[in-house]
Amino acid sequence: MQQDLISVIVPCYNVEKYIDDCFKSLENQTYQNIEVIFVNDGSKDGTFDKIKKFCEGKKKFRYIDKPNGGLSSARNAGLANAKGKFIYFLDSDDAIHPDTLKIACSALKSTKSDFSIFKAKWVKENFLFDNLKKKRKFANKFKVLEGSDNIMSLYYARRIGFTVWSRLYKHDILKKIPKYPKLFNESTKYSEDLEFNTAYIENSKKAVYINKKLYYYRQRKGGLIHSQFNESKLSVFNAFERTDKLDKKLYKQSQVYINSHKAVVCLEILFRIIKSDYQDKEKITEIYKDFCENLKFVIKAKRNPFYIKLLPCAKPYIWAKLKKKIKN
Repeated sequence: MQQDLISVIVPCYNVEKYIDDCFKSLENQTYQNIEVIFVNDGSKDGTFDKIKKFCEGKKKFRYIDKPNGGLSSARNAGLANAKGKFIYFLDSDDAIHPDTLKIACSALKSTKSDFSIFKAKWVKENFLFDNLKKKRKFANKFKVLEGSDNIMSLYYARRIGFTVWSRLYKHDILKKIPKYPKLFNESTKYSEDLEFNTAYIENSKKAVYINKKLYYYRQRKGGLIHSQFNESKLSVFNAFERTDKLDKKLYKQSQVYINSHKAVVCLEILFRIIKSDYQDKEKITEIYKDFCENLKFVIKAKRNPFYIKLLPCAKPYIWAKLKKKIKN
């Protein structure tokens, strides 16, 4: 039986040092019917030369070259050119297990779910794909999650991951979302996945969670998650503008988890601000006020991991540090 086509979208920017592992992990996929779209987002190093050389003579692999527009822009460009029944997003400095697409697609189809979710293993910066050759094959064990409100609650409780690279999506559902194929907010420069996944879950009824680490997330020192504070990180709050549009009657259970997560995000941003020279007192006060107002939901959200429930303990420390910054 012919396998359904999976489109793999790989945004690329200055990853010359790491992209070979990405190439290898895609070439070694046991799921054969794939098209891989590399989107070179204005790289300034040798990334694009490597992509062109790798794709040469390979029908499954092609590329788009565009001016730099950011991660969301690159993903949108890939999505606009994707032909697959299923869509997968892979970051170009990371890698996936040889059975990732096979397991994700099999679980999704066998349970008639709208998307599949899997876990990630954090690896060191010098990680090599060749290290995966000794890894055992995974058994197909998974859990079905039903109901948009339930899935949204688990999502904002951080129980099923936040990223797009830990999910396999149905293309038909993506096409139902307004503004397709520009589904990633290009004005969002930090935590872009929040808005995208919120919109997708809103259009879904069932998901399947695979309790296996099928993705290898490289811990780069210069990576976005480790970068210092700048104003672009405030665009993370765009996701909450999206959640405000949810039908409160249909997503009654989710509201406490969304508000709880807003407290988490506010705290993260405040910690980064404390360590920076950012001086917008009005904005800092606004974020701190949001943090305080949403703290009560951290306790109410029963599905929150234990470490999230400890957030209120950070309030005195945060205020003590912020007072000095606001007074200066």
